[in-house]
Amino acid sequence: GIRPRADSWGVEDAARTARLARAPALAFARLDAAAGATLAGIVAASFLLRTAAGWLRATPVYFPDEYIYAELGRSIADSGRPLVRGVAASFPALLQPIVTAPAWLFEDVEVSYRLVQATGALLMSLAAVPVFFLARRLGLGTGLALGLAAVAVAVPDLFYASWLIAEPVAYPLAVTAIAAGTLALAQPTPKRQLAFVLFAGLATFARVQFVVLPVWIAWRVAKWAFGRGGGERRT
Repeated sequence: GIRPRADSWGVEDAARTARLARAPALAFARLDAAAGATLAGIVAASFLLRTAAGWLRATPVYFPDEYIYAELGRSIADSGRPLVRGVAASFPALLQPIVTAPAWLFEDVEVSYRLVQATGALLMSLAAVPVFFLARRLGLGTGLALGLAAVAVAVPDLFYASWLIAEPVAYPLAVTAIAAGTLALAQPTPKRQLAFVLFAGLATFARVQFVVLPVWIAWRVAKWAFGRGGGERRT
């Protein structure tokens, strides 16, 4: 005879989607004052520690990357063009030089260098925010969500927070894109889909390797569709 039997993948994805659907529509509405203050404290502590650690370095040490990104930022600030020693750079990941270009407007190179370091430390520390809200959206408790936010700014990659490379800009954008993609998969509204496309595009513009993010979404959709298609089988 024929009887419906859900594929194991379909069951897992359906249960996950149901949990997301039961969560509040806006996680921001559930952010109380204490949790907000703690989250801000996590970001601030990470920012201060990473900035202080970066300022202990007198000069860039990761050549040629730091040199190239510094040159691109200074060139964009001076001429509006991505140049390295006056030569146009065929360099697709330009978001970091664009974001940090204003810091190079100062005449004192030392001041500019320290401002770029601080900017990177702040941006990378902000990765705690999307991690927290995604955890709350998944129905996790406030304490656990705050713990995950702290882990997001304690991973070894934060070592690069004050370096003049792409990671400080790309990391928070990639984390936000994953959060947006997860919500878009659970409840595919135009706004959520647009948010994912926006953040995934910005992450890719910061670091080309993050072009894999749309591939990840496509894989999840295919897995969900396959699970649905296998929902009924002959026994």
